[in-house]
Amino acid sequence: MFERLADTGHTSFLEFRLGYASSVIVFFCNTYYIMVLAWAFYYLIKSFTAVLPWSTCTNYWNTDNCIETFRHDACTTAPTP
Repeated sequence: MFERLADTGHTSFLEFRLGYASSVIVFFCNTYYIMVLAWAFYYLIKSFTAVLPWSTCTNYWNTDNCIETFRHDACTTAPTP
């Protein structure tokens, strides 16, 4: 009288591969998102230092064309009137 409408538990090969592929894609998207958050957290922590690491030209990653737009000693060595 009643037909069984439930899933028999057998999935097709395509459905299995789609589920597997979506899991892999989610893994890589989450890994990328975690790396972006890690960089943001790194720069947040570094922004609490007295001299920002990326504000000077004395770092190993700077090129010969690096220009310091703000000198920290200019604010402290100005003569008082």
